[in-house]
Amino acid sequence: SIMEFEKRVMDGVNEALKINENVLIVSHGGVYACLSRLMKWPIINLKNCETIFHRPPSNPSHPWLICQLQK
Repeated sequence: SIMEFEKRVMDGVNEALKINENVLIVSHGGVYACLSRLMKWPIINLKNCETIFHRPPSNPSHPWLICQLQK
């Protein structure tokens, strides 16, 4: 179900965020769209092999830094 998929996505990201180093997450667009929706990030129209940089906020009340990287 969609709820199970969303839970798997969030569980994976939460595990990655426990690592105190930079993490590379590679996924399909559907995973990124789901994550963007759950995290209330802006919707980015991605093409194949696009790279997006994310930095969690140091303060939970601040937004994430999100930017597309140049090829």
